[in-house]
Amino acid sequence: IGPAHILTAAHCVFDRARQRFHDSFYFSAGQQLSFEPYGGVLGRVVYMPKDYAIKGGVEHDYALIILNHSIGLDIGWMGFAPMDKAESLMFLQGYPGDKDFASPWAVECPLKKQTDILGVHLCDTYSGMSGSSFYRFTDREKMHPLVQAIHIYGERSSNGARMINEQVFEQLAFWMKDSEDKLYDGFVN
Repeated sequence: IGPAHILTAAHCVFDRARQRFHDSFYFSAGQQLSFEPYGGVLGRVVYMPKDYAIKGGVEHDYALIILNHSIGLDIGWMGFAPMDKAESLMFLQGYPGDKDFASPWAVECPLKKQTDILGVHLCDTYSGMSGSSFYRFTDREKMHPLVQAIHIYGERSSNGARMINEQVFEQLAFWMKDSEDKLYDGFVN
């Protein structure tokens, strides 16, 4: 969602049972099996709501990884915004665990805004797709994707997504600004 900013689910970066972040974060844009067309980038900072570590839950299940290199300046990135419609046809792309390792799969389905926090959908998903962005295109040429939710769980009857509402939007914008301030603090006397 920015030049060095990866939006994902908090449960993808933090182990609540052990109360600690995962050891490392590696991002490879467009990876297909072992082919990494843009190489890989490590995460250097992770932000998530403090309440996710304490309470868990859908409301707090989102996180932002700041990469150690602004790969987005080379390959681009998606924008993000609160969802403005009650139901919208959305795209979801991830790496389902029932397919070949690091094999990307994309689906398109309606995402119904159930509450300001939770969206429900019937996209075909599998373990490993958590943290994937729900996005739609804001133009006919499909040049401007806009992330509006994060896939967070799957069940037999429906799947869930954490909606980007005004609160999450403002929190993500703050974290992005905070990460930029910290990046440049080291260069100021």
